[in-house]
Amino acid sequence: MRIGIDIDGVLTDEHSFILDYGTKYFSEKKVKYKLHNDIYDNENIFEVTEKQYNDFL
Repeated sequence: MRIGIDIDGVLTDEHSFILDYGTKYFSEKKVKYKLHNDIYDNENIFEVTEKQYNDFL
C-alpha cells in the first residue's frame, strides 16, 4: 500500500476550501471578518484573531 501526502496544496485546492468553508463558518458564528482573496497565507485571509481562526480549524 502506498500513501501519498499533499503538503504543498498541489493536488488539492486548499485555498478555495479555506475561502468557502471559512466564510460560511464566520458568517454562521456572526464573527466580523474582512476577506482578502489575494492572500495565500491561510491565517491572514479573514483578518480575524488567532483564537477565532483556530476555532474555525
